[in-house]
Amino acid sequence: LALRNEGDQVLLLNPANAVVDAVVWGNAALPSVVPHPGISTIGASIERFPAYQDTDDCAMDLRERYPPTPGALP
Repeated sequence: LALRNEGDQVLLLNPANAVVDAVVWGNAALPSVVPHPGISTIGASIERFPAYQDTDDCAMDLRERYPPTPGALP
């Protein structure tokens, strides 16, 4: 698994392969989803904040997080 810093997407699919949730950033594109612009700090990641918010606008739903905290809730 390799994700590109310049732009990529992570999709959560249901058993019928329909998109349940998506994270899109940088120069990547997914219909009806606004991408997050990407991170500006080396070593940072992006996280959904608040955790329950999902408007299909990744620029609004996600924030840069440094240092990353994998598996932890914000």
